[in-house]
Amino acid sequence: MPKFEKIEINGEYRFQAVNAAARKLAAKFGYGLIDVRGMIMLTHEAKGKVEFKK
Repeated sequence: MPKFEKIEINGEYRFQAVNAAARKLAAKFGYGLIDVRGMIMLTHEAKGKVEFKK
């Protein structure tokens, strides 16, 4: 299952892929650090099956 890590940069949240499944999913969109809008699209693409590192 794709796993992402939430990072805060200057008050804005960005998401970084943690495992291979997440990198493969993110590569479809060509992102390094993913913003919130991009994360919504990725979650939709993965049909909601996305985990976040705590």
